[in-house]
Amino acid sequence: KKGLFTDPQDIKEQIQHNMTKKQYSVERKYKDSGLCQAIVKNRWFEYVTFSVVLLNALWMGYDLDENPASSLPQAPWGFQVVDNLFCAYFSWEIAIRFGAFKVKMDALKNLQFVFDLVLAMLMAFESWGMYLIFAVSDNVGSFSASSIGILRMLRLTKVC
Repeated sequence: KKGLFTDPQDIKEQIQHNMTKKQYSVERKYKDSGLCQAIVKNRWFEYVTFSVVLLNALWMGYDLDENPASSLPQAPWGFQVVDNLFCAYFSWEIAIRFGAFKVKMDALKNLQFVFDLVLAMLMAFESWGMYLIFAVSDNVGSFSASSIGILRMLRLTKVC
């Protein structure tokens, strides 16, 4: 029969169990050899990626203030080049991280990877998919990037 208070021995065992329990680390899911895992495990990859995310957040603010176009294909060439460079980097980052996993399905079980993948796919749609839509659309003005503008703001959550 259990009393009103928890047994001190049970508390000690629970604390010991919690202290010895291995913390989740995505790096345990990576391969032990190969180029992709070497890049992803390198701290500079993390620093550079975080710096690119911060630059992208600053660029998004500048883009919102200074870009006269409502969609990337209609924007001045400088805005198009920079957005395409960011999109290329984030696509490369996702591909490298995916390549680092021993078991590829583990990537899809990692919530941070899935979140970043969705953001990269949205960015690729905005940067590259819009060109396809404009190429096959008769009425270019009827579809604007403002309809997916809120999705751009999701990229800022990667900074947090």
